[in-house]
Formats: sequence, structure tokens, C-alpha cells
Amino acid sequence: MNAVSGLWVALVVAVVGPAVLSWLSSRQRRAEKREDWARQDAVAAKVDAAAVKAAEAAELLLAANERVAKAAADTNSKLDVIHVLVNSKLTETEQRVVDAMTITLKTMKEVVSLKEQLNVTPSPQSLAHIRETEDRIAELERDLCHKLEQTKAADAAG
Repeated sequence: MNAVSGLWVALVVAVVGPAVLSWLSSRQRRAEKREDWARQDAVAAKVDAAAVKAAEAAELLLAANERVAKAAADTNSKLDVIHVLVNSKLTETEQRVVDAMTITLKTMKEVVSLKEQLNVTPSPQSLAHIRETEDRIAELERDLCHKLEQTKAADAAG
């Protein structure tokens, strides 16, 4: 080989070799970047799809919550009606008990009065029973009065 061809080989190795290596390296980097961008785009698409699904799920949940709230309001309304009916029936029943006990008390007092007129001493059990009946009537009347106050307050608030 002569000196000129050696010089050409050296020139090719010194200049063209690094240029080719640089070109190959930059081509490889561009390919890697394209792959990275494609991967990032795929991830972004998955994130966007997940966000859309989450938004749809949130809308469905909101609609379900609205249905449940409406059903609860309807149920509460019906329960209020039932509560009023039950309370009124219970109050009515308690009033009838008070009325019956009052009649029984009057009858017991009349019996005691008749015994006293006949100079017969009423038994201590009879007198104790009269006191117990009076106390029970007073207690039931307090309960009825309290229920009436609560009903008025609930009607005013409702």
C-alpha cells in the first residue's frame, strides 16, 4: 500500500468513521424517543380513558344517590303519617283507660261512702287501692298532657 492510500484510509477512519457512528447513534436516539413518545401517548390514552370512566361512574353514583334520597324522603313521609296515626290511636286508647279508671274510682268511692253510711269501716286494702288508682289516673293524665304538648310542637315545627 502506498502512502496516499494509507492517508485515505486514515482519513476515512478519522473522519468518516466518527461521522457514521454519530449518524447511527442519533438515528438510534430518535428511534428511542419515538418509542418513548409512543409509550407516553399510550399511557396518556389509558389515563384519559380511566378519567372518562371515573366521570361516568361519578355521574351514575350521583344519580343513584338522588334516587336513594328521594326514596328516603318518600319513606320518611310515609313513616310520619304512620307515626301520627299510631300516636293518635295510642293517645285515644290511653284516654279511654283514664276514663275507665275514673269511672272505677268513682264507683269505689261510692262503695266506701255507702259503707261509711252503714257504719262499716272500709278495708285498708280498699282505701289503698283508691289512692293507687288516683295516683295512676294522675300519672296517665300527665302523660296525655305531655303527648298533647309534643304533638302541638311537632305540628308547629312541621
